[in-house]
Amino acid sequence: MTTELLISAGSLAQIKAYAEAGASAVLIGDARFGARLPGSIAAEELKEAVACAHALGIKAYISAGKLLRNHELHGLPAYLRAAAEAGADGVTFGDPAVWMAARDAAPGIALHWNVEMTGTNSAAAAFWAKRGVTRAVLARELNGEEIADFKRSGSIEVQVQVHGMTNIYHSQRNLLQSYMDYLGREASLVDLGPSEGRFLIEAERPDERLPVYEDADGTHVMSADDICLLEALPELLEAGIDSFYIEPLLKSEAYNIAALRSYRHVIDAWHRDPEGYEFDEEWLEPIRALQDPCRELSFGFFIQGASLLMEVLTMNGTAVHDAESAAGKGRRYRLDRPELLAPAGNLEKLKFAVHYGADAVYIGGQSYGLRSNADNFSFEEMREGVEFAARYGAKVFVATNIYAHQEDLPGIAEYLKQLEAAGIAAIITADPAIVETAMAHAPGLEVHLSTQQSTMNWQAVKFWKEVGLPRVVLARETSMEEIREIKSNVDLELEVFIHGAMCSSVSGRCVLSNHFTDRDSNRGGCCQSCRWKYDLHQDHGPVGDPGDHMFTMGSKDLCMIRHIPDLIEAGVDSFKIEGRMKSIHYVASVVGAYRQAIDAYMADPAGYALRPEWEAEIGKAANRPLNTGFFYSTPGASEHIYEPEEKPAPYDFAAIVREYDPETGIAVVEQRSPFRPNTEVEFVGPGGRSFKQVAGPLADMEGTAVDVARHPLQLLRIRTSEPVAPLDMMRKKDRLRLISTKK
Repeated sequence: MTTELLISAGSLAQIKAYAEAGASAVLIGDARFGARLPGSIAAEELKEAVACAHALGIKAYISAGKLLRNHELHGLPAYLRAAAEAGADGVTFGDPAVWMAARDAAPGIALHWNVEMTGTNSAAAAFWAKRGVTRAVLARELNGEEIADFKRSGSIEVQVQVHGMTNIYHSQRNLLQSYMDYLGREASLVDLGPSEGRFLIEAERPDERLPVYEDADGTHVMSADDICLLEALPELLEAGIDSFYIEPLLKSEAYNIAALRSYRHVIDAWHRDPEGYEFDEEWLEPIRALQDPCRELSFGFFIQGASLLMEVLTMNGTAVHDAESAAGKGRRYRLDRPELLAPAGNLEKLKFAVHYGADAVYIGGQSYGLRSNADNFSFEEMREGVEFAARYGAKVFVATNIYAHQEDLPGIAEYLKQLEAAGIAAIITADPAIVETAMAHAPGLEVHLSTQQSTMNWQAVKFWKEVGLPRVVLARETSMEEIREIKSNVDLELEVFIHGAMCSSVSGRCVLSNHFTDRDSNRGGCCQSCRWKYDLHQDHGPVGDPGDHMFTMGSKDLCMIRHIPDLIEAGVDSFKIEGRMKSIHYVASVVGAYRQAIDAYMADPAGYALRPEWEAEIGKAANRPLNTGFFYSTPGASEHIYEPEEKPAPYDFAAIVREYDPETGIAVVEQRSPFRPNTEVEFVGPGGRSFKQVAGPLADMEGTAVDVARHPLQLLRIRTSEPVAPLDMMRKKDRLRLISTKK
């Protein structure tokens, strides 16, 4: 059977032109449900479009690839019914809500799983194959070896992009409009939809132009070069890849026709005589002739990190089982009181998070987590952390939230068994491969769906409940009203980020790091390229004037301390604080403030009032300016950071109390930053305990006077004006920071 050659089409005229050029299938659809389509074909027009394709002897697939919100679910069943009634050959989807709707509205239609950057392993594809999905669309960031191994390891059809640009960043924020607002320019200068004349240039990569545009789904950044696997096609054909996709976005129809003809030549020539096949350079010339001189043709990630399609050990496959029967086995889908979930980058931070009031902490192990730069935990440290947390009635969760590649699969089951043996209560994961492996091999672990799945609607939450998960961590883009609607439709625990740094992209949908630094952002290698500085160009000139601050995708930090009642009343079960890379001082201060606020509301909802000292405490540990994210509106210019980032926290973490003698009033403190006598310091403990004093004389443990506490971790004796306790913190004002702030 000849390998399929697929391209997206935005009109009947394009369907005809692309079929004549050699396409054997087209992807079409309504922009309300499809992502980054070259044109919108409404549901009522699908029948004519599908009939047109079939009359030309090619297949027609319908795109439903968007991540959906609650309000977009209403028209979804009718759209899928229209696709089925039109005789479409399949539907491409990424959001589980589409699978749920198709089960009822179009039960016989073929479904193709496409999660863009996160379709990286065959075990995840097998998860969907069990549920009737017939094709997996692979991430463009896989190399040739991984693609071949994916195909060998599964029984599902495989689709690979072989030509054109790729999406490397998607945000539901209107970043271009926000930047124009910040500059005081007319927002109307930002035309909606793809534009050939608008691009970003990163300061240290002046020769790379990244096309960027906005549409109803937010901001899209595309790759600086175009994939061209024409010469490598025989390797993919030998691997048995079922469908080759050409991305037509930001290309002329003439260019796309030329690309189709060239790929058709190669496919047909290889199928006629695989043994005698030889590549003809003339097949590439029509593409080169029309190629934008500012955009290189490249192999993308195809040859990265491996020799082409070298033989590798075939995976045995990750054991999976039908987990639907697991749903509801004594699970509580509404906690009695909201859980306060805190980050812990190492064992010491875990102890402080729990001591200052966290009900649970989430940590990373040595593998399978997204914070590879954190200290992370050995299994021995996990066991110690679990024992410490248990003394406070707290739990420990482990983030296993990478999107695994083929090479990651063999060790997952054993790793999860060791987590279970260490007493870990739950894992936080996004990859279906890890979900089912945990259920099969570590049934004592709860599985919480990570925000990396970008779940924003109740149908998707319902899907994961049917799979057997007791909790979903909602996407950061979910609004307060959407949370209420999700909770009213699905009885499942909901976890929500309420404080900390925010990715401006949709979680899992950013591979800027992959393209700029070869560090996989979905496997713990993010280098925060979104916070780099870029020049925004439109029509061959920079948008800003000399002296203007440059474009960036960086967001202010999230803070919901003022809105605890809204979160509780909306049905949020777990309040999650971001920050496994943050300091002890940050974790303890933020956890302590939220602990007090939650307890105050639960004790007296009617009489609850925000206390200024809670906000003040957070302000003493903050890094960036704060905002409420997507909870009440889509973030605009005032929620983004264009100027150099300030560090407004006016206090430095100076020491930890290790011992206290109530008879003498002497405390033993462990130095964490330099301080000296006659400095004003503040002691802080759990529950809001705090007092200020001027530091008196210091002495080391031998009683020798010390003029300055300059040595890291040095133990010192100091008299305190009020009682303190072990794990209380001592901090001091940062004079230099206060001076710079006043200026």
